[in-house]
Amino acid sequence: GGGAGGQGSRGGGAAGAGGVGGGAGGGRGGGQHGDKVSEEDKGKLKQELSRMRDEFERAQAQLDDYRRAIELKNQQLEEAEHRNAELLASTQNFERSREKLTLGLVALNKRLQEVEATACSEG
Repeated sequence: GGGAGGQGSRGGGAAGAGGVGGGAGGGRGGGQHGDKVSEEDKGKLKQELSRMRDEFERAQAQLDDYRRAIELKNQQLEEAEHRNAELLASTQNFERSREKLTLGLVALNKRLQEVEATACSEG
């Protein structure tokens, strides 16, 4: 109804005007009827305008669908980037903890060897 007419008039108006100008300016039937457009041509032009408006509305709906899909993909990408950043930070923390633990075990092993050497030399 009204909404469809509003959308169609934005994009279809220029196409409709071009179609009428072509008919009146000596295109189809222009030579036979002077500057007048026959009722048959008017009907054809109205059908063409209606078809173009329908096509425009379908294209608008498809464009809206694509925009929503892009928004969803962008949101998913942002979420994935956030998860990746968290995983990277977690991995770095793990690696630091592992390195500290390894250094602690090396120091413990060295100390145990010292204690063992002292115990064997005394006994």
